[in-house]
Amino acid sequence: GNVNLYKGVAKVWDGSVGTWNTPTSWDPNGVPCILDDVVINSGEVTIDVQPEMETLTVNGGTLRSGTGTTWTIDVPFELAAGATLDVGSGSTLDINGDFIHTGLITGVGTLDDEGATTSGPYNIAPGNSTGRLNKKGTYCNGSAFMEVEESAATVNTDELEVTVSMELGGSVDIEHIGGTIPPGTYQLFHCNGGANCRTGTFATVNFPPSCLGNCSIEYTGQAANLVVSAPLVYTCVWNGSNGSYSDPANWSCGEVPPASANIIVNSGQVNVSGDISVAGMTLNGGTVTGSGNLTVANSLQWGGGTLALAGSHQAASIALSNAPELAAGTLSFTGNSSWNGASLTLSGGAVLSVPVGATLVFSNTGSNSIFQGGGGSVNIAGTLVKSGTGTWTLNVPFTLSGLLSAIGGILEFNSTFSYSGTVQGNSFIDLTDATVSASGNGTFSPGTSPGTLNVLGSYTNLKLEVELEEMGGSVDHDLLVVEDNAHLDGDLALSHIGGTIPFGSYTILTCGGGGTCLTGAFASITYPAFCSGDCSVEVDQAMGKVSFVYSPPLPVELLRFEGRAHENTIELTWATASETGFDGFEVQRSADGLAWSPIGWLAAVGNEAHGGSYAFSDANPLRGQNFYRLKMEDVDGAFEFSKVVIVETAPGTSWQAFPNPATHELTVRFPQGASGTLAIFDRIGRRWLSREVHEGENTLVIDIADLPNGTYWLRFSGGGSRVVVKQF
Repeated sequence: GNVNLYKGVAKVWDGSVGTWNTPTSWDPNGVPCILDDVVINSGEVTIDVQPEMETLTVNGGTLRSGTGTTWTIDVPFELAAGATLDVGSGSTLDINGDFIHTGLITGVGTLDDEGATTSGPYNIAPGNSTGRLNKKGTYCNGSAFMEVEESAATVNTDELEVTVSMELGGSVDIEHIGGTIPPGTYQLFHCNGGANCRTGTFATVNFPPSCLGNCSIEYTGQAANLVVSAPLVYTCVWNGSNGSYSDPANWSCGEVPPASANIIVNSGQVNVSGDISVAGMTLNGGTVTGSGNLTVANSLQWGGGTLALAGSHQAASIALSNAPELAAGTLSFTGNSSWNGASLTLSGGAVLSVPVGATLVFSNTGSNSIFQGGGGSVNIAGTLVKSGTGTWTLNVPFTLSGLLSAIGGILEFNSTFSYSGTVQGNSFIDLTDATVSASGNGTFSPGTSPGTLNVLGSYTNLKLEVELEEMGGSVDHDLLVVEDNAHLDGDLALSHIGGTIPFGSYTILTCGGGGTCLTGAFASITYPAFCSGDCSVEVDQAMGKVSFVYSPPLPVELLRFEGRAHENTIELTWATASETGFDGFEVQRSADGLAWSPIGWLAAVGNEAHGGSYAFSDANPLRGQNFYRLKMEDVDGAFEFSKVVIVETAPGTSWQAFPNPATHELTVRFPQGASGTLAIFDRIGRRWLSREVHEGENTLVIDIADLPNGTYWLRFSGGGSRVVVKQF
């Protein structure tokens, strides 16, 4: 008979997408047989019958094992770089010959090459989207591509499961492909070959942009895990081109960013046509331009680049740094935002808006500005806070209908400053070069309960709010300090926020523009409830100050108050002419005339018709000078203080100041060897004069003719003693 011998040929896949058992897809025609050398250069081939061949070479395209079956390759097999081997779901690909693998291995089945002679590290991408690839035998890491996603509150990750051991040392790239990943630990690599079957660590780890520093790799004896410390939001990064926002090819995520995604633009130009809605946005460079409304559900991180999108733009919060530009539209936000040491350019009529209920905190230590690059303005309906020690200059029109709180540094306005809201704080507002207009309920409210607000330039009052409180015997109150001229008009509202205010005069506004810096008068004044007709406001145009004066009827008429040293005690005596509704005297002592402590109480003994005489003995006086005063208390809690009496337990060893009261000159004598600093303070703590005292300088004459009438403290630091001086 005749014997027909078959000579093997090279069978080449035609590049189509199909199954192994399709004769017409091979060249030459026919399904490969046991003597053929099979070559796949492109396309996709799915194994649907047990393959037969002499050799198998995959130079490109994809070779896929059909699902649910075990397929065996017992011949030399080369998976070249650029080619893919996909192990189908539920299938096992059993490789037993020489196996050269520089291509990519993917899938959710089982790769069994324990019987093969392998060459090279493995490049893997488990799963199809996400899933587990099982590897029998050992695994040597070349590169790995792992995906993670959240769907319907469930987190899915790629995973490689190895039966024997795994050696890490190459790279791993982690891609976030959807949803929001909550904090947690997620297993990516695992081996079952014993407690220490995992060796080595990755040389390179590339986390997805959504990590923002919140991701790490945790290594155990049998695993390598992804650790997430803060929620990861699905992130799409612009590829840096000049192209359309709606083209999926321009985004790292391969799709137009969904509303649940964060987007990042570092360079290039993003051309927009229509509305954009995203979870978060980071703009570090490049330009976002076109038309449409931008809605950022969470935070807009703006560290550079230009937002030139015509429309209304809203974010829950913004964080600005470096030098961004808003070139069109209106940008507003609904939550609390931070702006740390950055300048911003507004152009094209752009508006930076802080709506009602939102807060923007600007903090800097240097000098930063909002520049006007051809139009632009700032509109504050919510709250703007200036903190830090630096200067923030606004060269654009500024409109305030909410709250401006200046609590640090200088806030400088060089364009229009229009306010119908409230300006408060305890730092500096510079209006020198601003065009100021006030309307509605426009209010200046110095301090932060209470405090001093400084206005550089001039000030015209529409409404001024001043708070007063007493705490521990000390009265604090708001003060508005105007550098130049102050014109009084509109309303003054005084409020009492705590404690008991003693009778006295309290400066609430000063100006420094010369002898005529204070003009006008308040149209209306609202007093605290405790006043009961006993309060007034004094405008001293000569001194350039406005004072709140509380002068209730005195509960007691004090005739005299004296003190003298007697052996080891100090005897205090005083007398009253009449006492009406009076409770008694608290005797107070001080070592310096500033810090006071109660040392005794004497109940009232007089009445409306007749006064009383009193004596008190201090059995434990201080060494040197002792300062005494009486806190004279009414039955309803009101009080006033007496004059201060100074008694020395060792005459001649302390400081002397005379005459007291003084009008033109004050002479101060010091004990032998004294040296230090002598200073004069008024009753609200402002220092008026300061002189150095040198050892051997026993007498100092001070010119006080220019001091306003009032009560002053003379403090000498260096020897520890302090002297009280009265001037009238």
